Amino acid sequence: MLTIPRIALYRPHEDEARAVLQLFPRDIYSIRVVDSAAQILVYITEENSAFDAIIVPPRTQDDDSG
Repeated sequence: MLTIPRIALYRPHEDEARAVLQLFPRDIYSIRVVDSAAQILVYITEENSAFDAIIVPPRTQDDDSG
């Protein structure tokens, strides 16, 4: 059975989101953009599957540094 890696992308700045999405094509990876750790837990519970990685980009939506 083929397993698709699951990635949570934490609040990326628009420019960062594009860069990350280019690195991880959606036909190979399952990527969820999340706003909080709580939202990550909701996805894990609802989809009954943990994430393989959580990416915190250098800049987030509010221009804070990651």
